[in-house]
Amino acid sequence: MASETLDKIRLSGDVPNHVAIIMDGNGRWAKQKGFPRQVGHREGMKSVRETIEGAAEAGIKILTLFAFSTENWNRPRKEVASLMSLLQYYARKERDSLKHQGVEVHVLGETERFDDQTQEAVDLIVEGTKGGQTLRLNLMISYGGREEILRSVRLWPRMRPGP
Repeated sequence: MASETLDKIRLSGDVPNHVAIIMDGNGRWAKQKGFPRQVGHREGMKSVRETIEGAAEAGIKILTLFAFSTENWNRPRKEVASLMSLLQYYARKERDSLKHQGVEVHVLGETERFDDQTQEAVDLIVEGTKGGQTLRLNLMISYGGREEILRSVRLWPRMRPGP
């Protein structure tokens, strides 16, 4: 989270309970700087760490990061593989630090689309941070609003009480 935004939150004394951020533009940033898109995604992960620490420090209770939409599966296979590899790496690397900070991670989205290695890394970070009391981190990965609406419509008949 940008330091000036954190300062505004702190100075206002009116800390929001929930902040949601759409992570977008890392690849374009890298391209503008003459780097491969993967460099932008790695830099974006550094910003994620700072954002989580800043949100917890500011007293925000819930942070939602919309990180990877269902539409992102349509990107080139190599880029998707790189993003999933980055997710695996950071999930394993940051798990203990997040637990120590009191962050509880929840992953929302179509996780059944993950390969085995990505699913394992996601499961490890979710299980490894259970019980965190400082900040709930919702990671929206393989998530899309349209798909959520369709899933809800399909589930509706099973959820209604009565005959």
